[in-house]
Amino acid sequence: SESKATTFVQADIPDSWQASVPIKLEGIKQSGLIYLYRGQRDKHGFIKTAGMPQIGIVYELMLDDGKIAAGSDLWMGAIYFPENVLPPAPPGMVPWNEWLDYHPIPVITGEQTDDPDLLGITAPDGTAPDDPD
Repeated sequence: SESKATTFVQADIPDSWQASVPIKLEGIKQSGLIYLYRGQRDKHGFIKTAGMPQIGIVYELMLDDGKIAAGSDLWMGAIYFPENVLPPAPPGMVPWNEWLDYHPIPVITGEQTDDPDLLGITAPDGTAPDDPD
């Protein structure tokens, strides 16, 4: 695994930033994880990262003739949750800082859902697991 740092530049949209991360496309499927760290350049121009990664970007790219094809997936999520920043949880919901911690999964009491998406019955592409298509 190779680690290379890149920096953000201001985008054309106000209050927006962007970065380019080259991904070598080989075969028919390419997947990986990109970590975003807080950092700055030192007086010599070297990038110094601070602490833990803040955000993770996961990609799973399906390729067809060297181009990104249908079925590709890209998502990102917060990795580092400082304890001094805890937004309130909506009523009846589990706070986000308890989603992926060492505590047992809390039991939500009350009426259960029959929504197949929430129950994990449907695949991300909307098909049922037994659906041959």
